[in-house]
This record gives sequence, structure tokens and C-alpha cells, in this order.
Amino acid sequence: MAERADLTIRQFERNEVVLDGEFEVAPVDRAQVIFSARHAAVIDAHTLRITVSDIGAGGIGFQAPMYLPRMLRGTVRILEAAKTMGQHHSHSPRCVAFEHAVRIRRVDLTSRIPSYFIGSSFEAADARLDEALAAMMERLSETMQLRAAEVFSAAAPDESEAAP
Repeated sequence: MAERADLTIRQFERNEVVLDGEFEVAPVDRAQVIFSARHAAVIDAHTLRITVSDIGAGGIGFQAPMYLPRMLRGTVRILEAAKTMGQHHSHSPRCVAFEHAVRIRRVDLTSRIPSYFIGSSFEAADARLDEALAAMMERLSETMQLRAAEVFSAAAPDESEAAP
């Protein structure tokens, strides 16, 4: 008879993205985690700029330039896409496309820069969260299609310059 191993497996499909975001430490954990104001990614003592890399029904994966301890509670905000590539992680205010409470589950150092990949799970997930995620992914899909069309139309040769 085969022995059963207690394996941890991913239970939800993830959608790969590259989006600007923020991670804010929950008030209950703020005494333990304070960010250094000298780092460019720090917005304030408890808020950090991040790059969201995947989204699923179970949580959000993101890259951060600072270590975040496992089980840390906080809020992830995904920001609306910038109008131009030059606005990536700019300091100008942008609208929040999605916001929800999370708990840090996995932390992996990905380079010596340093850069960490952080896996988080949603806290208090319910049907409204599923609807909000679906709506945001639909908006993102439309935005990415529009951006791709702009890029390809800008790169296409001008018909008036074409040889006869």
C-alpha cells in the first residue's frame, strides 16, 4: 500500500501579470515591521512599492526589494496601469484597481540586488472577492489589448513611405 505524503500544492490557478502595487503593513503588525525611509521603494514607514507578478483566487504573488516575514499581515493594492511606460512606479498618485487584506506565506530571495518573491494568501476571502478579482482581470485584459494595439500601430511602417 502506498504511503500518503502530506504535500503542499497550489490550489488555485494564477494569472501572470506585471503591475505596479503597494504593500501596507497591517496596524496589528506595525510595531514589528518598519521600513527605512532611505530606500527608494518606501512610501512611508509601513508602505512599500511592489511589482505584482501573479494573481489568483487564493492570493497574490509580488516582488519586493525588502524582506517581509512569513505570516505578516497587510494590504496589497494594485494600481491602475500608467498611461505611459515612463510613469512606471512614479511618485504621482494613481487610482487603486484592487485592494485586499493578505497574509505573507512564502518568501524567496531571487537575486543579490536584493529582490524577494513574496507569496501571499487572501484574508477573509468570499464571493465578493471573487467578483472583484474577475472584474479587475477583465479590465486588465482590455487595457493590455489596447496597449498592444498602440505599440503595434506605432511600430507599423507608414503606408505613404512604402515602395511602389
